Amino acid sequence: MAEDIGSSLLTKVAEYMVVPVGRQFKYLLYSNSNIEDLNDQVIDLENMRAGVQISVDAAKRHLEVIGSDVEAWLNDVENIEEADRILEGRDKMKTRYVLGRKAMKKTEVVTKLQGKGNKYTELSYPAPPTEIISALTNNSMGFESRISTTKNIKAMKNDEISIIGICGMGGVGKTTMAKEVHEILKVENIFHESFVVVVSQSQDIKKIQGQLAEKLDLHFWETTIPGRADKLRARLSTGLKCLVVLDDV
Repeated sequence: MAEDIGSSLLTKVAEYMVVPVGRQFKYLLYSNSNIEDLNDQVIDLENMRAGVQISVDAAKRHLEVIGSDVEAWLNDVENIEEADRILEGRDKMKTRYVLGRKAMKKTEVVTKLQGKGNKYTELSYPAPPTEIISALTNNSMGFESRISTTKNIKAMKNDEISIIGICGMGGVGKTTMAKEVHEILKVENIFHESFVVVVSQSQDIKKIQGQLAEKLDLHFWETTIPGRADKLRARLSTGLKCLVVLDDV
């Protein structure tokens, strides 16, 4: 009887020992495979994150509110730094077991994030407004014009200055100078968004609002001038630095 009890206890102890030991050997034996699998999953997750971010940026341009679950998911993806550390240490042989174990567990986390992210992805996204940058023509400008352009550019880089006016009689090159300043600032990436809107002497307010909305990739549902103005103001107050050049004022 005692022998049977002892044999039963040994069998149970052996069972409990075999499973953990087998798991540890699995981490060691498949360490390279686990790490490569993690690498593939991280790449897929990063591609998914980029797609979701494009969709979020497009929604923000339209003044749409982003769901807290989407923001939380993006933060979770950004914070998955341990996966990068595991991949960076893949060539250190003395840590094969540790890396294999961490890679397998981290892959599970990455896979779960992919599953959550699937509902946020789209097949296509609205393209951001395009702007054609023409070749700079500083060589054709006069010496005084180049000095004025330099002063305007310096002023636009000053955060305390919000409005700059270029004054002069017709035909002296105000439009040319304004466009030069605009193009140089675009190349230097001083502003997140920048564009030129033609006001003209007729000052058709709705037409001007329409030009601004088109450049900002903004859709109007409002029909009144004040309503459209409020939406434009909200769009331009999102925290991004925006340069608007009003020509022919």
